[in-house]
Amino acid sequence: MTKLKKIFLKSAGDYRRNWKGLLIITLYTVFWLYIYLCTAQYIGNGLINLLFLTPLYVFLTIGGNYYCLKIARGEKAGIIEAVLKGITEDTGKLLVMNFLIELFKILWSLLLIIPGIVKGIAYSQANYVFLENPGLSGKECIGKSEYLMEGEKEMYFFMYGWVFVLPVLIMVFLSIITAVFINSDQALNYLSKTSYAGMGIMFFYPFYTLLSANFYVSLTDGDVKLNDEENGKDKWFIFGVLIISLLMCIIVNIIPVAELFYQY
Repeated sequence: MTKLKKIFLKSAGDYRRNWKGLLIITLYTVFWLYIYLCTAQYIGNGLINLLFLTPLYVFLTIGGNYYCLKIARGEKAGIIEAVLKGITEDTGKLLVMNFLIELFKILWSLLLIIPGIVKGIAYSQANYVFLENPGLSGKECIGKSEYLMEGEKEMYFFMYGWVFVLPVLIMVFLSIITAVFINSDQALNYLSKTSYAGMGIMFFYPFYTLLSANFYVSLTDGDVKLNDEENGKDKWFIFGVLIISLLMCIIVNIIPVAELFYQY
């Protein structure tokens, strides 16, 4: 069994056994991220976004990372503890580290897009390193992430593309098809409805975060432990989650088209 397949099955099993807590964390995160996106669009000021809204995004994502990392390690994690993790840890170091990551990615992207993507993957484990190594500085966490990702970038890119980007692209494709059937007078009404399309991705997002956490565990521990007796259940569970996610995206995009045909 390949390493990526083990990570996939381990993450599916973790999701099946902890789905309630994961969805609560995700709902909380999605709610505040929705507020974050709406506020960022309304304010439209880059400096305000950088100073106030970006820290909110960092604090929210670190809580989900912490919760999933605990699950990947086979440890118990409290929901409240995870939610507050971003503001109870060394918040200054956390913010500086994420600022440096974004700055480095931007600088590398100036050479062309590809170097920025490669470096983004290299820095992908920095938050997990931060959570497990509180004594390291932000720059040291970034450096250790680069070290852990040596020779692993291709697998991470493949995992990220198939498990997260592909469902999002399907949702965007459905939205584009829907837009063909509606006119400009209905655009606002359509956008208000398709804002709920993210609900489908919401069910799949915990699985992606678990994949990232288990990927990190595989880098530090050399492997992940599987329960072979429950692999079949885990496969069907995550298949069902994917189907539900895609169905929700399809339904949300069908609504405005159905209303248009009903009017005629």
